[in-house]
Amino acid sequence: MKKIILLSLLALIYMQFNSCELIDEPEQIPSYIQIDTMNVQLRNMMEGTKSHNIKDAWLFVNNQLVGPFELPMKAPVLEEGEQLVEVFAGIDDNGIISLPEVYPFYDRYRITRTLKRGETITVEPNILYNDDTKFAFIEDFELGILFGADLDGNDNTRIEIEASNPFEGQRSGIIHLNAENSIFEHGTANFYDLYDETNINAPIYMELNYKNNIPFEVGVIGYDNNAVVEKVYIAGMNPSDEWNKIYVNMTFDVSRMKGDSYQIVIRAAKGQDIENGEIFLDNIKLLHF
Repeated sequence: MKKIILLSLLALIYMQFNSCELIDEPEQIPSYIQIDTMNVQLRNMMEGTKSHNIKDAWLFVNNQLVGPFELPMKAPVLEEGEQLVEVFAGIDDNGIISLPEVYPFYDRYRITRTLKRGETITVEPNILYNDDTKFAFIEDFELGILFGADLDGNDNTRIEIEASNPFEGQRSGIIHLNAENSIFEHGTANFYDLYDETNINAPIYMELNYKNNIPFEVGVIGYDNNAVVEKVYIAGMNPSDEWNKIYVNMTFDVSRMKGDSYQIVIRAAKGQDIENGEIFLDNIKLLHF
């Protein structure tokens, strides 16, 4: 609800500014642009899955913002004739509905359409990853497990390969927790160069598909000359009976640490309210520019 209110206010502000030009003029009949869904397309297999959780369409017509709209949407526009229509894909930053953001790694969709007053055109954007996107790693659990660094000191807790309930493909990862082994914390076996001192605001995100009956968190550890600068957990996922997708924004914490390398970490703890905890993981992507 908060997100709907926020997007509505942004759209209202836009309409109020533009209505100032229409004072004392006859009411104009708008045309309409409708977007029911958006799709992600891949250039090659090296970009991983095309699954997405795009929630909003940020609509521009003739280089002017019409507004951000929660999908599915239908927006009135006053322009007519042949117009450049641009759509940016919006996500919930860190899975928080009150933090709508344009996802920086999805490129804008552009198309020229003819707008006629009183008529509706339907657009179904096909979104590509930006050409400058760097995929630090893609973990789909088909060939192995990148999260091999044991941080909890318990050999009985680990991410295992699971083939009976994958999100897509043949396998997913799974974390099992029980009364005897109730704590999990693992990190990537590899370390990644993510901090750019020439552009400290360059976006860094982790994409993740998950399904779980206990909460878990994802975060990052920063290192400088092999010494830990800081470990911080950025986003937490509540239990979800269905597969979900989250975009975890690591930009601020990575730039604040100013490390020379970083390790991605996952942790979970099973409470007493459930006998066996399960966390399914798939399609983990670490992206930066």
